[in-house]
Amino acid sequence: MKEILKEMGEDPERPGLKETPRRYVNAFKELLRGLQEPEPELKTFHSEYELGDKDLIVVKNISFSSLCEHHLLPIMGRVTVVYHPKRNEVIGLSKIPRIVKWLAKRPLLQERFTAQVADKIMSAGARGVYVLVRARHSCVAVRGVEDPDVEMVTEAVRGTIAEDEMLLNRARRLAMD
Repeated sequence: MKEILKEMGEDPERPGLKETPRRYVNAFKELLRGLQEPEPELKTFHSEYELGDKDLIVVKNISFSSLCEHHLLPIMGRVTVVYHPKRNEVIGLSKIPRIVKWLAKRPLLQERFTAQVADKIMSAGARGVYVLVRARHSCVAVRGVEDPDVEMVTEAVRGTIAEDEMLLNRARRLAMD
């Protein structure tokens, strides 16, 4: 960081910047902590109520922040997960935001991140899943085209939701409402 500051014509020893290299390292440790933390467990719970073949569960507006792996600039967005549970098993509500936030705390490409969230929900035992991610990327907002209003939207579909057009249409409507 000191070298970058020098390269940009700054004095890394001036009072306002003297602690910046240490702060920079600490900020990156926090922003990329998912690389060091263990994966959260996606526990399922027995449901006393038997869920039907068309029942869906929606977890909306999970906020996340990350860094774009191309520029290491911030990405901020929201994830919606719609999943088709097993008849007598549901994923713990707090587990889904935990896995989203854990996956986000590493350099990412939004497309891969969206697929990873879907794959993790499927591995927890869902019959199907639809994941919608909407995010704004600082690399587009402050450099290049410099357009802060650009939003990237990605989706991933797995299992029964991918196989059943009616379930997919319902999942999309639920995610968009």
